[in-house]
Amino acid sequence: MEKDKITKTAENASLGEYRCSALLAERFWVLSRNVDLDGADFLIQLSDPGIRFTDPLPPRLGIVQSKFSQDKNTVHYIPSKYVVDGKTNEPYEGYFLLVHTGRGSDRKRYLLTSEQMVSKLKITKDDSFCVGAFAYSVEFESNDDEKTLDVIEKVLRNRSDEDAKRFLHAVNIPEYPLKRANVESKWLAPIPNEHLFIPDEIYKIKHGLKMVLDSMAASFEDIGDALMERDVEECMKLLEKIKDDSSVVEDVNGFMFDKIGPFNLGGALLCKAIEIHKKRYELLLSDKEKSQCYIELQEKLEGICWREFEKLSPKTKSVPGGLKYVPYTCTLSFDVSEKNCSTGNIILSIDSNKTIPEKKNRVVITREIFTSSDGSKLEAVRDMHQAMHLALAEYFKIIFPAEKIGDVKLPMLLME
Repeated sequence: MEKDKITKTAENASLGEYRCSALLAERFWVLSRNVDLDGADFLIQLSDPGIRFTDPLPPRLGIVQSKFSQDKNTVHYIPSKYVVDGKTNEPYEGYFLLVHTGRGSDRKRYLLTSEQMVSKLKITKDDSFCVGAFAYSVEFESNDDEKTLDVIEKVLRNRSDEDAKRFLHAVNIPEYPLKRANVESKWLAPIPNEHLFIPDEIYKIKHGLKMVLDSMAASFEDIGDALMERDVEECMKLLEKIKDDSSVVEDVNGFMFDKIGPFNLGGALLCKAIEIHKKRYELLLSDKEKSQCYIELQEKLEGICWREFEKLSPKTKSVPGGLKYVPYTCTLSFDVSEKNCSTGNIILSIDSNKTIPEKKNRVVITREIFTSSDGSKLEAVRDMHQAMHLALAEYFKIIFPAEKIGDVKLPMLLME
């Protein structure tokens, strides 16, 4: 039943977007968005061949968000940040909401401008516009295609240059959600690397870049205006405003952008790490039997390690004045077949007094697993992840002895 509901919702959304796209294409250049960024299903521009994005005047852009309602009891919630300028608290001239209902001869359409949403619709506690029964009133009904397009075009044509610039900046400054795991799966593969652990390094670089962007957020609009300004005196006024930004510092050499502390934008070390990762990743994939064994070992280790990991709780010992939190000792071992590179006899022991005897093609990894004083397992997750990464690196050395792998870099950050 739940699956049917989800499927129906997806079908309704697609139907609403199809109707909206077909309508808008009659008069506008339409860019469809595959994600709902800034509340935009469609970014539109007046379809005038004489207008170019490189023109000195800002392009007459608009955002159209499309919704489909099963019936008049359907309620939609639109975050106010999509509709209202957070700096001025004024509605964005150029945002439109099209709500589609019904099928066949019962089809209807409702059009709301940003000004109508602000003046007519209720705001929820989480700062969203409630598009409910009131939005389906005759006041907003707009079933005539030409009249609907006329309303949208009139707003775009009558908007002042200042408002057009403000709207353009609002459209072009997106949020950048930052996740450590947001790289292609081939870069997350636990390939041994003596230079860098690539997912960590890329995350740190992106985090530094985001800090620079965030620090300059207040000046984005002024920077954009300065780039477009043709009057030198007006340009200088904008530069003075930019100098007042907290991220701009003055020294003996003049004004410069403070980079929020230095961070590495990559370089020879990262390039070498990428080269090594690609080489060994392709080497692994080139041998179907070995790559299959490698994947199976990774899955086995994850199953065994995380099963035992769930049993861990903060470990303490008595010391003068109270208790001290101490690590567990984790020993992970397995044997590798010389015949076909398969693995067996996988053992994970925690705080065991037993010694595992040395043997050819036997991997033994010992790591300390820390649990935090507040009961958190975040450090322990990292430590267990490192133990598995080391075990896979040792296995890689055995199945590809010609690689001459040295001390590998380990993951230091936690994946989401």
